[in-house]
Amino acid sequence: MTNTNVSTIICEVVDRDGIAWWKSPAAVSYQMCEPWSFPAEQPAEIPVDLDHDGTPIGRVAYLESGFPDYGGTGGGLYAVAVVDRSWPMLQDLQASAELISPAMFTAERASYRLDGQVRTGGNATSLDTTLRSIGLVRRTASVTAAKVKAWPGDLLRDVLAWSDAVARQPRPPAILTRARAAEPTLSQRSWRTPTVIHRPGGNREHEQRRAAAAGPRGRMMRLDDGSYAELEYRPGGPILSVS
Repeated sequence: MTNTNVSTIICEVVDRDGIAWWKSPAAVSYQMCEPWSFPAEQPAEIPVDLDHDGTPIGRVAYLESGFPDYGGTGGGLYAVAVVDRSWPMLQDLQASAELISPAMFTAERASYRLDGQVRTGGNATSLDTTLRSIGLVRRTASVTAAKVKAWPGDLLRDVLAWSDAVARQPRPPAILTRARAAEPTLSQRSWRTPTVIHRPGGNREHEQRRAAAAGPRGRMMRLDDGSYAELEYRPGGPILSVS
């Protein structure tokens, strides 16, 4: 019988753009940690908790990026974890990733409309991002956060739980099949061994995109006053141009 006090979850760590933002009375800060910015080797132990309270209810067992067959927008970084909570409790939660990144781009709110440009500082795009933990929350700073997908039981190790899941959903997400296939390797590794991001093309994209990240590009971003600005990279650094 499936252990209903344990659940297997799929979390979207970041989507393909990896944009998050934080608002204060004086400024708005942006950060872009795109999937390619995560090196292939991540910490050996990546805990999962509730509301970032620091009490682990599980740990990330599998990470992957670059596979096009997962739901939502696809192209993001996804995690599979087994947690000590029943799956109905997890249905409406989102994954809020705690990341280690040197990138943070701050725009002064008071300057939005003074001179057609926003006074800014810092760099928005992360070149090296580390996943420290995942908090299951009701609301997160990520711009396009997806809800956690949960199934009862330990689908990575419990054959009966997997059989029950297939009976309810004949074609479960392929990421679960890949995570199960990696389980013999996962169970043998020490918790001192890095957690590896599984990528279909290896780590080549990470290196190529990291090298090209300094090039100019534009992206429309919604400011907290409801207007839009274009994020541009120029020789002197990034600016937000307000139309």
